[in-house]
Amino acid sequence: MIIFNTSPLIHLAKLGKIDPLLKCHEKIIIPQAVFKEAVEDGLDGGHADAIYLKNLISQGKIEIRAIQNQDLSLQEYLHQGEYEAIQLASELNLPVIIDDKKSRTVAINKHVKHLTSLLSMLDLFDANFITFDHFKNNALQYGSFGWISDEIVQAYIREAESRTRKKREGGNQA
Repeated sequence: MIIFNTSPLIHLAKLGKIDPLLKCHEKIIIPQAVFKEAVEDGLDGGHADAIYLKNLISQGKIEIRAIQNQDLSLQEYLHQGEYEAIQLASELNLPVIIDDKKSRTVAINKHVKHLTSLLSMLDLFDANFITFDHFKNNALQYGSFGWISDEIVQAYIREAESRTRKKREGGNQA
């Protein structure tokens, strides 16, 4: 199981990466604030990804959970979805997918395991759910929407290229 913050959930849904992620993480858990931001507000805005996410909730592949403990200092410091996602990850001892640098810093300080959207796609590549070309095209598309800097996108592509070489070298040693 894995927890999502709003932006990565929306972005990875738009890129068609939620179904492959469900193969790696049997279920996605989102806090109530993420549900409101990604699904309710998305439906109000007529976004297709919100309909898709609502269907996954209906199928039981995405579960909405309330946080149990409040941390008022964090609540004032982060956006509501980020706050609830990190708090829920801490409570359930599960990893969270968050992209915002400030949120990642909070996760580190709370000892919460976290991934970024691109790192989660790199995990899909490592697990052979997507090819290198698929990863590269999605990373470039992710960057083209302005969701992440070109410098970071290129760093992830170089990492995927390095892992591709290691896979080939490992396969040739047999």
